[in-house]
Amino acid sequence: LEIPPPVTELEGTVYGRDNVTFTWTPAQNMDDNYFLEYRISAWRRSASPYRTDPEVTISLDPTRDPFISLDVEPYCVYSLEVVAVYEDGESELTSASVES
Repeated sequence: LEIPPPVTELEGTVYGRDNVTFTWTPAQNMDDNYFLEYRISAWRRSASPYRTDPEVTISLDPTRDPFISLDVEPYCVYSLEVVAVYEDGESELTSASVES
């Protein structure tokens, strides 16, 4: 069984002071193995070396869209991990981070 390809070109862009959008190349159906959804995990942590706030997990539902937008707090780092889920298996994890 062929392993589905990972998500590619995952990158985050901050828009203004209150939004970050992560985008990636849309998954493609494979021969006899169809794309179902993306499973996404996201975290926020302080970008300041003077703060020791714990990392915060951001709850996200699975989606079929090749992007996700998050409300942001200033001076934080947002990290995202994306897995493409197919009928028969899932891709390897792809990750990216951006600072607000």
